[in-house]
Amino acid sequence: MNTKLVLKIFLVFLLFLYFAVNSIPVNAALTAPNITYPKSSDSPVWAGKIEFKWSDTGADYYKYHINLPSGEAREGITNTTLQEIYDLGLGNHSWAVSSCDNSEGTSCGNWSNTKSFTIESAPDELLKGLVPCGRQYDNPQTDIIESKPCQMTDILVLVKYVLDFVLWRVGPITLVLLILATGMVSYFNVGSPDINVRVKSILKSAISGYIMILLAWLIVNTFLAIIGYRIGIFGQWWKLRF
Repeated sequence: MNTKLVLKIFLVFLLFLYFAVNSIPVNAALTAPNITYPKSSDSPVWAGKIEFKWSDTGADYYKYHINLPSGEAREGITNTTLQEIYDLGLGNHSWAVSSCDNSEGTSCGNWSNTKSFTIESAPDELLKGLVPCGRQYDNPQTDIIESKPCQMTDILVLVKYVLDFVLWRVGPITLVLLILATGMVSYFNVGSPDINVRVKSILKSAISGYIMILLAWLIVNTFLAIIGYRIGIFGQWWKLRF
């Protein structure tokens, strides 16, 4: 038999084998998961830590796709049937998930049925607290994500929260009580003269402390304004941001 003819037949066979193999869907055996949470029946979902759950299809990896209210989308790969997400905004969302056999998400099966849900802010009574991290729900009115896991930087935020609580919540109430106590001690001559002097001294120190705090803030703010600091561009300097 002619050698050239044999080579041609062999090449044709290789081409046929190549196209035959590549025409078989690689992911035909991958089953689409069933979404269990969140769905429209679970709405409204409160803003914060949201656990996205789906059924186990036996796949090595799963790829999720979330459509955001802004029109953008978020995708990710995980090797479990649960994905925790902390920073989704308020509004209507939709999502789907597919089974994959690699960690890059380039070889996946069909998407599951798309499910929609709505995120709303949790009731105010569930948003209170000084700890700025590790909470179940997020407060959309703050610049931080309270539901994310705690990190070292959250210690500074916690210190700020405690100072704000002491200075602007407890402090004014204490100041008013000191003013009332000083007035009562002076008017009714309660106790010895030494007690009267001490109460007045404490009141004077408290008022002086608040005046110093306000003056310090005013001085720093004025200095930054003089050197060209723009709050609209760089943000409010007295707020911690991470």
